[in-house]
Parts: sequence; structure tokens; C-alpha cells
Amino acid sequence: MQPPPVKPYIDLPQLGELAEGMVRDSLNAVVSKDIESARSVLHRGDNVDRQRDQIFRALLTYMMESSSLVFPAFELILVAKNLERVGDHATNIAEDVIYMAWAATSAIPRSTTASSFQKVLRRISPPQQIHQEPSVGTFASRMHRGTARCKKGG
Repeated sequence: MQPPPVKPYIDLPQLGELAEGMVRDSLNAVVSKDIESARSVLHRGDNVDRQRDQIFRALLTYMMESSSLVFPAFELILVAKNLERVGDHATNIAEDVIYMAWAATSAIPRSTTASSFQKVLRRISPPQQIHQEPSVGTFASRMHRGTARCKKGG
């Protein structure tokens, strides 16, 4: 038996379009080494999070109103969560573009850490443009883990 449909949902396609645009722009930034495009992707990351939260709240309300909507609404929550993760991956790619552009013009210290990457972002980005520090899963922290493995011998 098919559960009743949840109301037509316009926010989910908008979230998908936003995440898709972030991926497209972050990949274009990689190819063209365009820091400005990468920065614009970083700024849109907060919009994706807000939109996911809005979708979650609306669907949770439907689930509380009718138990027959729990399963279809939960499926939509999972879709929204995964689209938000796509946006997070696009943000990580954009952070990598900024870091690579910095690395191309600077000598990279062997002990590069996520905190030093955050300092780099602050130095090459005007403070009013980047208002959230990058996540720990950045290129710099992955690079640091790689150098730590080399020092340990494996």
C-alpha cells in the first residue's frame, strides 16, 4: 500500500539546484584556478545549511500532524540531508582551490595544519567575505595527516 504523498515540495528542488550550482562552480574554480569563484561557493554553504534546516522543520511538522506521513517525509529528510552533504563536498573542493592557489605562490611548511590553513584563508580573503572558518576536513588537514604518516614511516 502506497503512503499518502507529502504536499508538493518546492524547497527540495531549490536545495538541489543550489547544491548543483555549488558543485559546478567549485569544479570550474579548480579548472580555472579562480579564487573568487571558490569564495562564492564557500558563502553559499551557509545557505544550503539554512535551507536543509527549513526543510527538516517543515517535514517534522507534517510528521507530527499525521503518522501516515512519517515514512514519506522521512525519505525527503534523507534526500535533503544528502543534498546538504553534496554542498559540503563542493565547499571542501572550493577550500582546496583557495589553498592550492596560496600554495602556488608560497612555500608550504612541512607542518601545515588546519589552523594554519584558516590563517591563510583570512590572509587572502577579506574578513567580511569569509565569515565561517573552514571545516577540519580541508586539504590542509588531509595534507598534514599525510606528512604525519611519512614521518612515522608508513
